[in-house]
Amino acid sequence: MDVTRSFPAIAFAVDEETNELTITVGEVEQVQGNARVEITTTANIRYIVDVVAENTSAAPIMTEAETLSEISSGAALAADDLRLANVALELEYLASQISFEDKEAARAANTAAVDSAASALMTSIETLEQSLADFRNGDISETQLSQSLDVAKAHMSTLDQASATAVEAVLDTVNALIDVPLPADLEATYPITYVAEADRYSRYMTTDLGTLSPDGSYSFSTEYDFLNSVFAFASSASAQ
Repeated sequence: MDVTRSFPAIAFAVDEETNELTITVGEVEQVQGNARVEITTTANIRYIVDVVAENTSAAPIMTEAETLSEISSGAALAADDLRLANVALELEYLASQISFEDKEAARAANTAAVDSAASALMTSIETLEQSLADFRNGDISETQLSQSLDVAKAHMSTLDQASATAVEAVLDTVNALIDVPLPADLEATYPITYVAEADRYSRYMTTDLGTLSPDGSYSFSTEYDFLNSVFAFASSASAQ
């Protein structure tokens, strides 16, 4: 029995009663493992068997890496925070608490602060994008792709803080519109996190604030119903 393979390990077992051949492969670190097995029977009959094993354990890593690598700016990753902050600023303007100029200046400052804080993150996202391509091509292992993803996620903390600050500046306005106040330390309590069910990043799609369904739909609970009208990902219809 001759084997040409890219698997780290491959084993064979023959059932003596049924003559069935079982091929078992080891853990696949690349995007997939391939093997070509040449089998010669006792009757001198030759068979060629192609074995292909997909790396299923890498699927969630690839999905998150793909989502993060599609982020084009800090503002895109912090979209939820900026949306909530902008809604609160608009309400403050309509209530004559701030001027139009102040509102626009705050909006611009929030976006600029978030994009500036995301500088290191955007660089690591470029590296992650290359790692993802290398993994798909079979040039690097699942472990190496995971490490690249971890580096990018580690660089999210500075952006997370700047993003939370934008909301915390208008938190009194937000809390006046909901029954249970959001914490003053948003970043520490609800950091921006990858939500696998929805394939997006958010600090608000947490079960503390509402209901997250397996299909990725989300609805804020009654205490936070105002937020159902703020965020496009939310639907008050399912919140009961």
